Amino acid sequence: MASRRNAVAPPDGDFTGRITRQLVEKAEDLFDTAMDADAIDPVLEDVIQHADELAESERHQLEDLARLMERARAGGDDTTGSLELPGDFELTTSSDRMLLLLAVHPPVAGGTAVGVDEVLAWLRERQITTGVDMKALRRAIDAAAGGDDVKDAVVVRGRPPRPGQDGRIDRFGRKTADSPLIALSGHMLTASEVWMCKVGDLVLRHTPPEPGVPGFNAMGETIDPPAPSDTEITVGRHVRIAEHEHFAEVAGVVSFEGNRVEVRKALIFHQDLTHKSDPIDFDGEVHVHAAVRSRASIKATGNIMIDGPVEAAEIESTEADVILRSGVAGQGAAVIRAARDINARFAERASLFAGRNITLQVGSLHARLIAHHEISATQGKGHLAGGIVMAGEKVSVKQLGARGGVRTDVTVGLSTEVLQNLAEIDQLTARVTQRRDGAAELADQIRRAVGDPLKLKAKELHVYTRLQQLQLVCDVQIRKLNERRKQLLGECARGKAGKVEVMSSIMSNVGVTIGSGDIELDSRPGPCTLIFSEAADSVIVRRA
Repeated sequence: MASRRNAVAPPDGDFTGRITRQLVEKAEDLFDTAMDADAIDPVLEDVIQHADELAESERHQLEDLARLMERARAGGDDTTGSLELPGDFELTTSSDRMLLLLAVHPPVAGGTAVGVDEVLAWLRERQITTGVDMKALRRAIDAAAGGDDVKDAVVVRGRPPRPGQDGRIDRFGRKTADSPLIALSGHMLTASEVWMCKVGDLVLRHTPPEPGVPGFNAMGETIDPPAPSDTEITVGRHVRIAEHEHFAEVAGVVSFEGNRVEVRKALIFHQDLTHKSDPIDFDGEVHVHAAVRSRASIKATGNIMIDGPVEAAEIESTEADVILRSGVAGQGAAVIRAARDINARFAERASLFAGRNITLQVGSLHARLIAHHEISATQGKGHLAGGIVMAGEKVSVKQLGARGGVRTDVTVGLSTEVLQNLAEIDQLTARVTQRRDGAAELADQIRRAVGDPLKLKAKELHVYTRLQQLQLVCDVQIRKLNERRKQLLGECARGKAGKVEVMSSIMSNVGVTIGSGDIELDSRPGPCTLIFSEAADSVIVRRA
């Protein structure tokens, strides 16, 4: 077989000059046997067969070489072969497999260009018939036929799945018993809001989820939509279910706690409750749109809400909250107890016990506050002035303590059991105090009426004497209860993780107990936080 060297090195007369001849000779020495057709042709053939793997610059080199070889053949040199190369194409998917990208390489040296039918045949073989963009496909084929190297032409588009609709809950209620029923979708449901209902009212509607529509990727593979979420509804008392709607079986208060719906019977009072009113013990909610006077008694399983002022009364919610919109001035005898939270404008000379939190809008004065979690007075004046404050975890207040040297004691970190025992002692103390004060008031009225009690007639003197006896018995009971309280506090272990946060200032004569440590404080500015320090084994003040 004729060697490529003989073809490259023509007779001397074919050289342009001495320099070109010298360069050819150096090339022959450099390539040696690599210049033989037997060595070059297989490599060149492999390059042509894998032309689709060439970089763009390499394809340009191949095209230039093809033109040189065509020129050589036109000059009568049949040893250079031909680089005629048909166009080709490849299809690849995008990273998310939602697009099929077409690359088309133009033909070389008069080769056959890629046709639309070739690409469509490739797609049909793989059963890809949906989402094909024929306009984009033809543009790419035409561009490659004109000599352009086409890359990443989107010729097939997948369709993403259409998500379904999640399940939905719509709630309904009335602002008052006689107002229209409204949808509560745009209302922020809080513990202080009350929504009423009549018998047969729609109180909740559940719209089930709707499934989505499947999609497909560029290779025609199905893509399932995400499963829509649904909401599980818990139904409490006095609610009737009909398909996806829930109706009130009784008139009262409709309660929404998360996804739980319940209708509680409600007693509604528009007049003051006094000691002459029958004691209330109700399985449901109690709403008083007036005042609760001294010696009145309210006990309910549901929320107790009082719009007017509260005096020396006993109020207890055994399962829910107590909300006192106008606060309580308890005259030293009011007892307010809630299984969950107490929310009041203010508390003065009253005892408040909460299974969770006590929140005061203005603050307290000479009150006894016990909460298993937190006591907060951070709005308005936000003061806790005088009295006893006890919380299981935290006390947050703007101003702590009172002017004039009135004593304020704060204890945090007490266990639920200790707080419960203290609450029982304080509740009993308040009741005994109320009896003692009532007896003292009656005895004083009798004394003022006659001047000298000895002038009383036998029956009157007997009643007066019994009142004096009752005062004495009550005083002894109060003393023993206070001693038991002091003993319980001395024996109990206090948690060290509790803290007291003061936003504004601390007044004089304030005592704070956390863990095994306590601290006495006089007037000092805030803000600050009081915590128990393990290192110091005492309560310390940390400035904000």
